[in-house]
Amino acid sequence: VGGSENGPMSQAADMPEEQYVSREEFAALAGISESSLTRYLAAGLVPFFQPGGPRHRMTIPRSALENLTVPAKARERVA
Repeated sequence: VGGSENGPMSQAADMPEEQYVSREEFAALAGISESSLTRYLAAGLVPFFQPGGPRHRMTIPRSALENLTVPAKARERVA
């Protein structure tokens, strides 16, 4: 049962597992409001995954924090 030695299952086992956080956790870690995060998600600035499909909980890869660029207007308001 499963893939061959060089098949997809062995490759998936070798890959590090991505860590996901909730919308609330991501906003807190990024130092932005949840409403700003909602706008960034809608604009495609932050990747997300909905394991249960539309209308279910949304998870965001923790690695997206490294690539997050907060628009200048938002930074001015925080400062």
